Amino acid sequence: MNERGAIERLKQEILEELNGDDLGLWEPLWTLNGWYPDEDKRSREAVAEKALRELCAAGLIALYRMPWATPDEGAKVPITGSEVESELQASWWREVPLPSGDVWVTKRPD
Repeated sequence: MNERGAIERLKQEILEELNGDDLGLWEPLWTLNGWYPDEDKRSREAVAEKALRELCAAGLIALYRMPWATPDEGAKVPITGSEVESELQASWWREVPLPSGDVWVTKRPD
C-alpha cells in the first residue's frame, strides 16, 4: 500500500460518504480493512488517522459526540481543539467489537 495514495483515496471516500450521512469515527478504518485486508493493522490505522486529521485541519470535516444508543440531532456536542486530537489518537475506535461509539464525523457546510 502506498501510504500517501491510500490517504488521498480515503479522504475522497470519506467526503463522498458524508454527502449522504454522517460517519462513525471508526468507519474510515473499516473501509481500509476492506480495501487492504492483508496490510499491517497499524499501517491501516495510521492511514485512517492521518486522513481524518488532514480533513479536520483543512476544515472539511468536524467531529461531534452523540450517544450511539439514543441518536438525537439535539444531542450533538461538537468536539474541538485538543479534544479532536485526543479522539484521533484514542484506541477505542480501532477495536472490534467497538467498546463504545459516540464520536461521529460530519461534513462542514460549504
